[in-house]
Amino acid sequence: MRPDEIRDLIVGPMANVTTPFDDSYRVDLGKMAELTRMWVENGLVKGRTVLKVVAVMGENALLRDDEWPPIVRTAAQAAAGKATIACGIHFKDTVRAIEDLKTAQDAGAVAVQVCAPIFNHPTQDDTLRFFEALSDAVDVGIIVYNTPWMTSGGIALDTMKKIGELEQVVAIKWSPNPGDDYEPLFELKDRVSIIDNTGRPMVGHKLGARGYINLSVDAYPPHEFRIWDLMEEGRYDEAQELYDNV
Repeated sequence: MRPDEIRDLIVGPMANVTTPFDDSYRVDLGKMAELTRMWVENGLVKGRTVLKVVAVMGENALLRDDEWPPIVRTAAQAAAGKATIACGIHFKDTVRAIEDLKTAQDAGAVAVQVCAPIFNHPTQDDTLRFFEALSDAVDVGIIVYNTPWMTSGGIALDTMKKIGELEQVVAIKWSPNPGDDYEPLFELKDRVSIIDNTGRPMVGHKLGARGYINLSVDAYPPHEFRIWDLMEEGRYDEAQELYDNV
C-alpha cells in the first residue's frame, strides 16, 4: 500500500483499544478476536477510525516480545480487511524499532505508532536521523507520537516538520512541546494526517486535523462517531457540546 493510501486511512476518532487477559494474566487471543469482530460490527471500520492495538493503552511496554505480534495478527485476521489495524512500538533504539516495524507489518498492521528513543537521550538531530532510518527501511506507515511529557521525548516543531516530509511518515499524533504553538504544524496537513492529542478536537479539525485521541469510541461508538460527523459537517458548536457532555 502506498504511503498516501495509508495516510487516508488514519482518520476519525482513534480507537486506542486495551489488551484482554485471562484470569492468569495471559493474553487472551480468543477474546481479542471476539472484541475485534464486535468493534467492526459496530462501525469501527476503514474510513471511520483506526483500531490501534498494543499501543500505550494496550499494555505495549509490559508485553513480552513474543506476546504482542500475535495480538496484532489476531486483530487483523478477525477484522477480515474491514478495519484499519495499527499498533504501537515505543522507546526502542533504531535497530529494534526497525525490526518491530517489520514484524508489525507482517502481522497485519498498516501503520505503527512510534515515539522518539527517549532512553538514549537523543538530540533533535538524533531523533530526525532515527525517523529517517525507519522511513528508509520499511514499507509500513509510520505514525509519529510526540511525547513532550517524557524526558527527551519532545520533538521540536522544526524537527517535526522535517520528519513529516519523510516518505513513510503518514501521520503525526500531535501535542506540542511547552512553549511551542499548536498551529504551525498544520503546514503539513496535506502531507500527513494530523491527529489531535490535546483534548481539543474541534480546534484541531478546524485547522485540518484528520482525527483525534479519545477514550470512548471502542466502548460506545455512536457517541464519538456523532461528534466526528458533526465536525465533518462544520457544526462545531454542536460537536463541542456533545464532546463536553461526557
